[in-house]
Amino acid sequence: MKILTLFLIGLNALFALDSNALKAEIKETYLKEYKDLKLEIETINLEIPERFSHASILSYELNASNKLKKDGVVFLRLENEPNLRLPVRYSVIGSMQAFKSIGAIKKDENITANNTKKERVLFGALSNPLLEGAIDRVSAKHFIPPDTLLSADKTQA
Repeated sequence: MKILTLFLIGLNALFALDSNALKAEIKETYLKEYKDLKLEIETINLEIPERFSHASILSYELNASNKLKKDGVVFLRLENEPNLRLPVRYSVIGSMQAFKSIGAIKKDENITANNTKKERVLFGALSNPLLEGAIDRVSAKHFIPPDTLLSADKTQA
């Protein structure tokens, strides 16, 4: 997956955002970006300094440069400080779909629906999870013990 700059949106004062609208935008971006993982977001936390917590947000820049990051920084431009580019940390709390081996999978054995099971894991727990579309199309690169979360680096085409 390529590195993305998800978006830079400038809004004038009539369309100023609040923190809840910003959370909704971050959520929508993550759900779209990680739809193949069947991401479910419970909450998004923003660490806005108290001094700026009630200011209207004129625009923001969300840069998701690392795959499967559950936290990051969003840059805000505020109505009362238009020349300031305020970095605000955010974290995404949620779960994603992953696959786990049911029993031992031998080297070069096909990974199928019969020897794996779907499971929900914390978002970000796996750096390169095996996607549902890969089931029945890949095999084990090495021996995989029972009850092991599967990642794409443990498989081969």
